[in-house]
Amino acid sequence: IRLPTATVLPHGAYEVGIIGNMYEDVIDKPGASLLDKNAHVYAGLYDRAEIGLIFGSFAANISGAANAKLNFLHRAPRRSRGVTGLDLAIGVQNIGPSNTNGYNGKPDIDYGGYELETPNSPYVMYSERYSFARQLHLAWHLGFGLGAFRATTGPFKSLSGALAAAQLTVGPLQFIIEEDGRHLNGGGWIQMSNGLTFHLGINGIEVAKNDPVEGIQRSINFGFSYTNLFSIRKMKMQEMV
Repeated sequence: IRLPTATVLPHGAYEVGIIGNMYEDVIDKPGASLLDKNAHVYAGLYDRAEIGLIFGSFAANISGAANAKLNFLHRAPRRSRGVTGLDLAIGVQNIGPSNTNGYNGKPDIDYGGYELETPNSPYVMYSERYSFARQLHLAWHLGFGLGAFRATTGPFKSLSGALAAAQLTVGPLQFIIEEDGRHLNGGGWIQMSNGLTFHLGINGIEVAKNDPVEGIQRSINFGFSYTNLFSIRKMKMQEMV
């Protein structure tokens, strides 16, 4: 949903997508729904790194940032233990200058699209995956982050950037519950055979009352992404078959 994991896209793979965040306007037109639209593109390099760009809109202002992630531990232990993958990665979200298009000109206000409001947010994540059957998998993710991953208000302020998530895969369906340093989020997605993935989630499950001035806001996100291999990579793979 929002939390990065330690896994990266395979070498030669790319992902493009559009995600919308819908939330309530409690400032200008109380009760009205607002939509924050984000587009992204990511690419995998040498099975160890992932880079990407994310663009978003808020209040008719266009903003953007870069993301980068380096996986320096990727191992597949013995399947007899049930563990099918270990990954450890470091990364930085929102590489770029500060954007102060948020409420009251504060760059750390969480209005539903806060990933574009807190620049240069580093993190470290560890992921472990288990396989119980061919179509049943479980993964958990633990980490620590700064910037966008640290709450300044609300119940998660005391966690000081601690990150955690649990992910269940059943066939083409995936479900996740996560604590991203600011909120408790949940949702899922379905992966189609043609590379399309459809996403649906809720950010800020724990929020009882929206208050973006204090940095607390619940939102619903939805959208789709498309993942494939660059044509050169596909040609090389076909030659190997």
